[in-house]
Amino acid sequence: MYVLDCALSSALKESRLVTASNILLSPIHMSGRMTWLRLRLVLTSDRDITRRLLNAKRLPMRSASDPHDSRVRPLQSEKEKATRVVAIAVKMDQIFDARRFRPPACAMVGVLYVLSLAASVALATSRGDSVLALPGSESWISAKAKRDADAIIKEAFSSSLELWSAFPYSCCYSKLNYPGLNRHCQISAKTNCFFPPGKKLFPYSTVYDRLAYITDTFGPRLSGSSALESALDWAKDQAQKDGLKVYEEEVKIPSWVRGREYASLLSPRTKNIRIIGLGGSISTPDGKPLVAKALVVNSFDELEKINHQAEGRIVVFNPDFVDYDTTVPYRAFAASTAEKYGAVAVLVRSISPYGLQTVHAGVMNDAGIPAAAITLEDAKMFERMQNRNQDIVIELYMEAHTLPDRLSRNVIIEMEGCEKPQELVVFGGHMDSWDNADGAMDDGGGAFISWEVIRLLKVLGLKPKRTLRAILFVNEENGSKGAISYANKHQHEANLTSLAIESDAGTFTPYGISVTSSKKARAILTHIGQRLLSGIGSGNVSGTEYGEDVSYLADQGVPAGSLQVLDPRYGDYANNPCRAFGDGVSGETDPMKSAYFWYHHTEADTIDKLDPEQLQHCAATMAIWTYTVANLDSLLPR
Repeated sequence: MYVLDCALSSALKESRLVTASNILLSPIHMSGRMTWLRLRLVLTSDRDITRRLLNAKRLPMRSASDPHDSRVRPLQSEKEKATRVVAIAVKMDQIFDARRFRPPACAMVGVLYVLSLAASVALATSRGDSVLALPGSESWISAKAKRDADAIIKEAFSSSLELWSAFPYSCCYSKLNYPGLNRHCQISAKTNCFFPPGKKLFPYSTVYDRLAYITDTFGPRLSGSSALESALDWAKDQAQKDGLKVYEEEVKIPSWVRGREYASLLSPRTKNIRIIGLGGSISTPDGKPLVAKALVVNSFDELEKINHQAEGRIVVFNPDFVDYDTTVPYRAFAASTAEKYGAVAVLVRSISPYGLQTVHAGVMNDAGIPAAAITLEDAKMFERMQNRNQDIVIELYMEAHTLPDRLSRNVIIEMEGCEKPQELVVFGGHMDSWDNADGAMDDGGGAFISWEVIRLLKVLGLKPKRTLRAILFVNEENGSKGAISYANKHQHEANLTSLAIESDAGTFTPYGISVTSSKKARAILTHIGQRLLSGIGSGNVSGTEYGEDVSYLADQGVPAGSLQVLDPRYGDYANNPCRAFGDGVSGETDPMKSAYFWYHHTEADTIDKLDPEQLQHCAATMAIWTYTVANLDSLLPR
């Protein structure tokens, strides 16, 4: 018999429910650096015993080995390990709340669970092992969540032994054995590391292969196009073949058509100008080419100062790229601003930090004049010409027009919660793309890793307490009608949605999430990331950004965020196609300055810019975040 803390033993005896001598030991091997555990679980309804346990002397609360954690410190002596196992703080109305559970059955289950776990803690501590814990009622993460997270990681990367060299910290747990993983992993006696077995449940390139298929087969998927509908049909069919719950929700989406378009420089020399009409633009008047002199400005302020020169001109906006959020208003508002001063058309420098004669599509606000994006190189050339006082004459032709709205749908892939199915964790990406881009990065990758989350969990047999809902949104690029429709239809679920996460900034090497939430919710997410995802480098909680598709849920008060990924030049993988352009050590962590915007909304957004391992890394990361939040004892605090 292992020695239990005297306060616990005394309290158990006085409760008359059980004596310390007949406690059933069921050892749980737990990892981590934490040796102090608070269990907020109800043992008895006796208030005196409750107060006695709450006042039990606790261990000092500072860890020299973990400066980020102020709650714990290691037990120093063998005597301390053996005799001061754990101080249990019992808090009535926290877990087995009488308003939610009906005694005596739930009370007895709770008691047996507490006794088993307490004995296990005693066993682990007396052996000198450390105990992983979370503050308050989230202490369950010490064992089960860690095992589940490890299983998700192993299955997401179950391809080859070589792959594990990218994650030296995620697979090594010295002298520890997680029985729950034995059916999927084997332990190397030499390194004490878990490695995938010879036979894997599915290939590690699942997301990549599926994404390559739809981008190669269906190509660009602009809202209103048959290509988008075919891609949605295919995704739904494949998800059903995976054995997943799939359903659709109808959405009316806009149908903007580009038509033919071209531009030519007529003076001071002749040159073809690469353009791409901005989403929502109108055509040139009367279906004919428009010929006019150009006026080049670098900012809205500059146009304001010389607005008298804009009459009858094609205004060319040539703003320097600061970051995406700062620069993108020029694409959105250039036409409506120039129109006020009599301009006949607008050409906007592509919103990108770098150019290789690529034009970047994007949506604009309504305006009565045509608008298109041009390359960085041509925008700079026009400015040089103007600085030399040369007349710049441009011919522009566009057939762009808008058809009546069409019926489409969000595809929803769901895993129902086993305890609180009415409560949700929502995540996803969007299936539509611009008509010049295959949409591998933006945002087929985000949609498909969300699908993969549900698939991973099903293969592993993991069942969340709350419902996990992966949404493949439509029409994010030029209207967000899919997101708006979902938020409106599910407004009654806003208070039941614990978290909404979107992946729409690329699916490169993940390093964590950003989130807008209460301080308490952020603290919980930070703790989850530190304990379950730091081993694969994706447990950081930084920033407050959230994606367009979940922004409408954020407006309803739902904690919302985004999957954060490294600049593609600085990924962890040798076959990262952008790696040659970085130092391979550090990277741009501001998502609005990432090299993602080299390819964003261009013909270069193709599957070869992505990496199978990075996609699985993103899927595993998203799976652990969402599954763990779904298994918390309560919704994230608002």
